[in-house]
Amino acid sequence: MHRIVAMLALVAVLASCAGVHPSIPYAAHPPTLEMSQTAVLISMDRQGVPPFLATLRKIDGQDVACHWNYGCPIWARLAPGDHEVTVRYQSELVVAVGTTATRSEMTFAELSIPAPALKPAHVYVIRYTRDESRNAVAARVEDMGERPRSGILWPIGAPDATEYFAEFGAASAPPVAASRDCDACPEMVSIPGGEFMMGTPAGDPERGDDELPQRLVRVKPFALGKTEVTVAQWREFARASGYQTQAERNFQAQGCFTWEPADAAWAWRDGRSWREPGWSQKDNEPVVCISWVDAQAYVRWLDQRSGVKGWRLPSEAEWEYAARAGSTTRRPWGDDEVACKHANGADRTAGPRGRAWTQPHPCKDGYWFAAPAGSYRPNAWGLHDMLGNVWEWVQDCYLPYAGAPSDGSAHEANDCRGRVVRGGAWDEPSTVLRSAARFWFGSANRNNNIGLRVARTLPP
Repeated sequence: MHRIVAMLALVAVLASCAGVHPSIPYAAHPPTLEMSQTAVLISMDRQGVPPFLATLRKIDGQDVACHWNYGCPIWARLAPGDHEVTVRYQSELVVAVGTTATRSEMTFAELSIPAPALKPAHVYVIRYTRDESRNAVAARVEDMGERPRSGILWPIGAPDATEYFAEFGAASAPPVAASRDCDACPEMVSIPGGEFMMGTPAGDPERGDDELPQRLVRVKPFALGKTEVTVAQWREFARASGYQTQAERNFQAQGCFTWEPADAAWAWRDGRSWREPGWSQKDNEPVVCISWVDAQAYVRWLDQRSGVKGWRLPSEAEWEYAARAGSTTRRPWGDDEVACKHANGADRTAGPRGRAWTQPHPCKDGYWFAAPAGSYRPNAWGLHDMLGNVWEWVQDCYLPYAGAPSDGSAHEANDCRGRVVRGGAWDEPSTVLRSAARFWFGSANRNNNIGLRVARTLPP
C-alpha cells in the first residue's frame, strides 16, 4: 500500500466584522464577495491519488453542497471565529477471500477537526497524513499567515490556482511591486513565502533522474531580480569596481566557452568574454560569459553599492519556486512546449550563415542568440525569462535531492563537484526549458549561454 500525503487547501480571507455566524452558503464556484466583509473557504480534492482521497463533507455540522467525486472544488463563506470541519476520506479495506486470495473494497470514513479562532486575512491549510497501520488519516489545521497571495500547495490536478484567486478578488501576483535599491541595482520583485513540490513526478517522461525524488519545500519570503542581469548593469559594476572576469583573465582556460556560427561548435576561444561573447550584444541583453565566481563578486559589490545588505544568488529551491509561481505544470505557462511567447529557446528562427537547430521549438521568435531582457511574457509573479535566454547560476552545489534542506536554503558541501545552473538558454530544446530541469558546471566555467539573476534576503 502506498504512503501518501494528501493536501487540501482551505483559504480564509476574513472579515473585519465580528458577531454571530451567518448561515453558511456553499457553492461549487466562488460568489462575488467583498473581501473585507466575508470569509472565504476553499477546498479541493487531490485528484487521482490512490489509495484514498479526501473531500470536505461538513462545516459546523452542516453538509456541504458538493457531491463526492474527484477534483470537486468547494467554496464557502465563513465568519471569523471558531469552526469545525468534517472531512470524508476514502479508505481501502483488504478482505480475505477463501484461503489463497484477497480483494480490496473501498470504504468511507469521516474525520472532524477543529478550525479555531480563524484570524482576519489569514490563509489556512489542512494537512492530511496517511496512517498505514490503522488504515486511516490524521489531520491538522495550519495557519499560513496573513493572506499570502501564493505559496499554497494546490492539489495535483486542480485548476490553476491563479484562476481561483482572481475569481474571488485576491490576485496571485506578489503584493509588492518591482523596485530598485540603487540606480545601478537590478529591479527586484518581492516573492511571497510558501511551499511547493520541488522536482518532477517519477512518471513524467521528460524528467531527468536528478529531479527525483519530488519533495515538499517551504520557502521564506525573499526578493528576486525581475530579469537577468544585463550587459549595462555588469558594465557599471566593472567600471566602478575595476573587476575583471575569469574569462578576461584567462583563468584555467582561454577566454570564454562559446558557440559560434563559423564552425557551429562549442570551444574555448581566446578574447571572448562578456564584452565580446561571439555576437554583437546590446546593453539591455543579459550578460554572458560569467562564472559562478564572477557572480559572487557581483553580489558582494551590490551589498556595498546599494547600502542594503543581503544580496546573493538564489538557492536552487528559491529559483524553482519563483519560476513555477504557483504552477505545477512543466512550465509556468502549462505543459505546452511552444515557448516563443514565453521564453527564448532553440526555435525555427533562421540562424547566422543559414544555421538551424536540430530539435527546434515549433515556432519563431526572431532571436537566435540571447534576446533583450524582458522581451517575453512574465510568469504569474512578474518575473521574465525564468526559462530560456541564458542559464542562471544559483548558490547550490550540484547534489542529489536526497538529504537536501526542506527550508528553501542552498544545498552546499565542502567538496563541491560543481554549481547548479537553472532555466535553460537560447540554444536549448523544449525538454530542457522546464521549471524543474537541472544542470551544472564547475564554478570557473563561463559560457556564452550562462548569466545570472540575483536575489536578496528580506529583513524579518
